[in-house]
Amino acid sequence: MATFLFPIPTTGSLAFSSFLINGSDQNLDTHLTEATNHRTALRGILKTERRTGDGEKDALAVFNAVENYLPCLISITNSLKVDDLLLGNEPVFSWRATCTQSFSPNPSRLSLSSFLAEETFVLLTYTYALANLSTSIVLSLVSTTASTFSSSSASSRAYELDLALPTAERKKKDERLGQAADLLCRAAGVAEYAAENVVGEWERDRVQRGGSGRGKGPVEGSKAFALGLSKMLLADAQLLSIRKLLAPSISSVLHIGPPLPKPHPSPSLLAKLYLNVLSLYSLSHTLILSSSSSLTSSTSSSLATDSPIDELIKYVKDGKSFAEAMSRKWLGIDAGEFGDHKRIGEAIVWLRESKKILADGSSEGRGLNASGILGGIGKGKGKGKEEKKERREKWADEEIIVESFLRAYEKANQTIYFVPIPTLSSLLSQIPTGRAVLSLKKFVPPCPTFGPGSQGYISRSGVDLEGALDKMTLRGLNQDADTGGVTSGGYY
Repeated sequence: MATFLFPIPTTGSLAFSSFLINGSDQNLDTHLTEATNHRTALRGILKTERRTGDGEKDALAVFNAVENYLPCLISITNSLKVDDLLLGNEPVFSWRATCTQSFSPNPSRLSLSSFLAEETFVLLTYTYALANLSTSIVLSLVSTTASTFSSSSASSRAYELDLALPTAERKKKDERLGQAADLLCRAAGVAEYAAENVVGEWERDRVQRGGSGRGKGPVEGSKAFALGLSKMLLADAQLLSIRKLLAPSISSVLHIGPPLPKPHPSPSLLAKLYLNVLSLYSLSHTLILSSSSSLTSSTSSSLATDSPIDELIKYVKDGKSFAEAMSRKWLGIDAGEFGDHKRIGEAIVWLRESKKILADGSSEGRGLNASGILGGIGKGKGKGKEEKKERREKWADEEIIVESFLRAYEKANQTIYFVPIPTLSSLLSQIPTGRAVLSLKKFVPPCPTFGPGSQGYISRSGVDLEGALDKMTLRGLNQDADTGGVTSGGYY
């Protein structure tokens, strides 16, 4: 399972020197020019990505461009807070709110006068780039032969189902799958940081200016949206970890009926892993759905029924349904395989519930394809139809597996065990707590290139960093050499 394919925002041009005034005794002109150059470079790459959408190459270019610009942006915002820089004119940052607006070729830009808005869109762009980079990796993990479990196009694209794949190549693909999951954990960390430290502050700023906070601004300006995004990305990462857990055992992946082969991962563990995914998607769905109420009249007027935010909500809702179906599947198999005959009635109930959810999903064209894309923004109608077909086939394949276990257990109970079938409501209270394999990777903002937080500024005599500066919401202060965040190391 990879993640939603995000539409990357684009931005308009600006020069920081046109509205910022030096208020310190330092020459900051060179730094402002450098910041403008990095932002201009980011703008150019975002425009290129919008035109071409060249998968991993473009996602990596956006990733690198944001890493170059973000330290400069943090330097400017920190300097404004200590009056090293002053506003000569009101800044105007123009961004296309691509998760709010429709799929029209040229959606209008929003004119935003807050540095918090600029930070929000830059951090969200960072998040999208990391997520899309993960998606590109998963899309590259395809099989090269037709020797697979299913004849469907969905299953034939999953590398772990390729019986002819050499061991060395399989190991490399397993490692790439781990990289993709790691990128999602990093993206989730950036989104959480944005929600807690930037977007929430932007909401409060809009309240102070006379707005209603959540009632003004694009959906990207909602703290709930960024938090929901973080939960969704972490759920996506957990799904990739489950896929990697199953990948080493080909017989385990291909097996479609009882009994389970010995090398198969524990059904109890798999159920708990999917229950954790279910809880993350459920929380994400609630948060993102609530954030859609933050649309302004100007942005909501261009919101189409197939807008990215609507597609994102559908994606999370479908992910929640799929995780629920899989948790019920493995709860049922655990009861049937390891619960002695006394729990076979419980197994039948869980598998019936799983089958019902999967049948609803396959009939509606929802769900996952085997390459890992559950939804997203395609580059053309043909691609979208192909992805819907693959998602429908994936859900249908899972329904076949569930049906095979269900029939075997029902037949055994009708002819051998005669165990009473419990009600679903009686079992819901017995559902175990979910278990996570991966955790969110906390994002630590990069060290500023100048001003408060930069190395030269810290060593300047007479500056009370332990006093006044620490009480401000300055970014990038007091960092260790290795933060463990997104900026601590290269992608490759």
